[in-house]
Amino acid sequence: VQLKVSACNGIEELVASGKLAIFPNPAKTEVFVQYYRDASLTLVNELGQVLQTHQHVGGTVTRFELNELSKGIYFLNISTHAGEKTVRLIK
Repeated sequence: VQLKVSACNGIEELVASGKLAIFPNPAKTEVFVQYYRDASLTLVNELGQVLQTHQHVGGTVTRFELNELSKGIYFLNISTHAGEKTVRLIK
């Protein structure tokens, strides 16, 4: 299984502008995503296995439940009509 992780270009600018917030990171039990655009959010593990998916509505907060996940590194794929970004999450 191959997992393609983008260089995350632009994530810092989105965070700095207040258009994207992913918190807390590292997380213990849950993580929240606030984004100004509608997006498809997919949480995957290091093997590329899809763990959770959510359809995010722009301007709202989407919650990912992490209680059942082991400590480790996960990836959140944010997909919009404008493109895709991948963010590393730590639990």
